[in-house]
Amino acid sequence: MYGVVEVGIGSPTTIYALRLDTGAATTCVGNMKPYVKTPTSLDTGNAVAIKGKAARFSIEEYLDALFVDGIGIRQSIEVATQSSGYGNMDGMLGLRPNTKEFITVSDNLFNRRNINSDIVTISKDSVAFGSQLLQVANIIYGPFTTTSPANKYWGIDASLSYDGAAVISLTAVIIYHGDTPIALNTNSYIQLLAVTGALSDATTGYPAQANCDGLSPLTLDFAGIVFNIPFDIYRWPGSENAAIGGNPSKRYLAVQDLRTPYGSGLGSSLGWNTLKYLTVVLNTTNSQVRISTIEIEI
Repeated sequence: MYGVVEVGIGSPTTIYALRLDTGAATTCVGNMKPYVKTPTSLDTGNAVAIKGKAARFSIEEYLDALFVDGIGIRQSIEVATQSSGYGNMDGMLGLRPNTKEFITVSDNLFNRRNINSDIVTISKDSVAFGSQLLQVANIIYGPFTTTSPANKYWGIDASLSYDGAAVISLTAVIIYHGDTPIALNTNSYIQLLAVTGALSDATTGYPAQANCDGLSPLTLDFAGIVFNIPFDIYRWPGSENAAIGGNPSKRYLAVQDLRTPYGSGLGSSLGWNTLKYLTVVLNTTNSQVRISTIEIEI
């Protein structure tokens, strides 16, 4: 389960459904719907392989007209010659900050002065670029983490607890729309199993229980403000058990072990299963992340 954004590419325009990925910096197409060359398409001759956590692309780079959020720009488009891990989506829209290898759509819009600030607002499947949506009620903001390697992504400093028991002490947490679950370092994952009574399922890698109805919320402390994440948000939907190879009679938590030690700089990441219930503002201009529990129309 991922966020999906529709963009137009070329002239005449072809619409592509792209997976929203805040952990990648490229705009890739060609996984399902083939890339359609038009008079605006320019083959740069550059070829590269991109390997992510869950997906891989062998790509050829084009420059083409791209239309998103009602704005048209000239953008680097990575066209897949081989791909895996993107299911039934056409590709991905990468919005990772702090990268010199690729210019993201957001950076490009800002560099061309199509938007007045290098800011992305994400609310469910909706994405808006620029600063016009910063006046959101109950929105909390904090600076990027300085901890490496999380500071190369949308990393913040936060802590996570369950029913008063610490799961993650204050550490770097990545806002990661490109993956589904909450991911924890190994120490924190073991702690979550202990406080919830769940057992790690060997088939899926997710914590599992016969019944999860009595579980308490997870509590995220970010910038001194507490966000409660109810069980209904951090569980894996039972109707989707088959997608992870799960047992229909089990109940899973949408949490995975990062297989990294505490203090490695990758303490945790919040995935799409949780982030889809929040409004997140990713502010490169001021090096801030803003979070609100209020869903907005954008």
